[in-house]
Amino acid sequence: MTKLKGALIGCGFFAINQMHAWNDVRGAGIVAICDRDPERLKIVGDQFGIDRRYGDAEALFADGSFDFVDIATTVQSHRFLVEMAARNKVPAICQKPFAKSLSDAKAMVEACRNAGIPLMVHENFRWQTPIQAVRKALDLECHRHALLGPFLLPFGLRRLFRPALSRRGRTVHHRRPRHPYARYRPLYPWRRSLGHGPHQAGQSQDQGRGCRDHSARS
Repeated sequence: MTKLKGALIGCGFFAINQMHAWNDVRGAGIVAICDRDPERLKIVGDQFGIDRRYGDAEALFADGSFDFVDIATTVQSHRFLVEMAARNKVPAICQKPFAKSLSDAKAMVEACRNAGIPLMVHENFRWQTPIQAVRKALDLECHRHALLGPFLLPFGLRRLFRPALSRRGRTVHHRRPRHPYARYRPLYPWRRSLGHGPHQAGQSQDQGRGCRDHSARS
């Protein structure tokens, strides 16, 4: 299998993690790095043995000889660099957050679509062991509810539509006219809006609700 050659733009704080991750990928590797800070460029280049170093992204793309670009800069430069990759027909992987605004994100996607190149959003955490374990647990839970849903639904509906009971188990009586959902007020004590709408001036919160004040019952 031919090993893909990549270029990394951005040698900041996360660049070390990026480089270690690329070293673990069997089918790809970083052959060139780019950063405007000469010190950061030297640190990353020396640690990982990268000879091709650039202080300008345009010079990097001009030399070419790589198959994809990993953009690991801050969000302010993402659109500029992605559009540059599109102009040079180089597939791009862009670090999160993807863009500063929705309009920038749409422009980036459109530029790569018109150039006919892949555009990917980078998020390495999704492949970490704890995250994968959570995903598997969620998938299992979804399957469990899908299987048990038809059996559990009738019980849920029965509980929802049975007559509402007060705290002592006695049936709640209502005045007429009443709000159609006033019978469910004891089930949702924190919802104080199950009355007849906005309170009128001079009324207490429980007046005009069409439902007796259950807190006053002994």
